[in-house]
Amino acid sequence: MVPNWPAVHPSAHFVPGRGYLYSVQAANATKAFAGDLNNGNISYGLTADGSTDLNLQGFNLVGNPYPSSIDWMATEGWTRDNLMTGSGGYDMWIWNQEAENYGVYNSADATGVGTNAVTRYIPPMQGFFVRAQTAGTLETTNDVRVHDATTVWKSGKIDPSRFIAVVHSENDQTFDEVRLLFGYPENKTGAAKLFSPVTTAPSLYLPEGKANFTIRYLSDTIANPHVPLLFKAGSDGYYTFNFDFDNVDFNIAILEDRLTGVFTDLTLTPDYRFRASMKDNENRFIIHFGAIPTNANMELPANIYINSGELVIDLTFG
Repeated sequence: MVPNWPAVHPSAHFVPGRGYLYSVQAANATKAFAGDLNNGNISYGLTADGSTDLNLQGFNLVGNPYPSSIDWMATEGWTRDNLMTGSGGYDMWIWNQEAENYGVYNSADATGVGTNAVTRYIPPMQGFFVRAQTAGTLETTNDVRVHDATTVWKSGKIDPSRFIAVVHSENDQTFDEVRLLFGYPENKTGAAKLFSPVTTAPSLYLPEGKANFTIRYLSDTIANPHVPLLFKAGSDGYYTFNFDFDNVDFNIAILEDRLTGVFTDLTLTPDYRFRASMKDNENRFIIHFGAIPTNANMELPANIYINSGELVIDLTFG
C-alpha cells in the first residue's frame, strides 16, 4: 500500500524545521502558504539510527523554517551539538537539480562554497540533509537569518590548497564534483558521499577505508602522493573531467586512466575527455601528486599506491 499524506504526516500543519519533498505539475507554479511566518527559536528533533543502510544512518532531512535565507557558516544562532563534525565544522547536503547530484558544504570552509554549487546560504523553503552522530535536536535562532539572493536549488581558519575535480556527462549535461583540501595538520575523513537517486547521473567520490567521500581533508601531497578517484558512469557515453587548482600549490598533478593506460599532465591540460561504460570498474582513475613508479601497472596485475600513509594493494581492477 502506498503511504498517503495523513499516514506519514498526521498533523494539519507543516512542522517548522522539518524537510519536505514538494512537487507540482505546473512548470511555474505559484506557491501559497497560509498562517504566521516562523520567527525566533526553532527546534527540530533528529534521529541517529533511522535507516537500515549503514551508509545512510544519521541522515535527517530538515528545512529552512524562515521566510529568509539562513547562513550555515554563522557562528551564533545554531545548536548543532548532535551532528557529526568534520575538519572543525558541520556538513550539510542540498540537492542540485541540474547536476542531479547532491552538493555538500562544511561550515568551517571560509570560502563559503561547497561542491556542485552549494554555498553557505540556505534559501527559504529549501530542504537539506544533516547527519546526526547522536539523537537530539537541531536548533536555530534569528541570528542565523540573512538577506541573501541565493535561489532555491530545486529549479576555518585554515586556508587549504584546493584541488577540485568535476565530471560532466555529454549525454544529458549532468555532473558531479569532489574536492581535495590540503594543508591540515593531519589527514581527516571529510564530507560523506550522498549518492544520487537518479541512476543516470554520474557519480564521483573519494575512498577512505570502507567509506566514500565528496570532500577529503588532507595534510600534504608528500603524505598523499597518489589519491584514487572513483567514478561510476550513469550511462554509456562520453564524459569530461575538468580540474581546477593552482599550479603554484601543485607542481605535479597527473591523472592516470587505468583502463586506457593514458597519463595526462593536468598542470598543462586540466581537462580530460573519455568514453565510459556502466560496466567499467569504479577504480579507474588515480591522481598522482608525486612521482609515478616506472611501469608499475604494466609489470603487476595489481595497482599499488600509498593512501593516507598506508600501502594499498588493489586487486579489484581487471
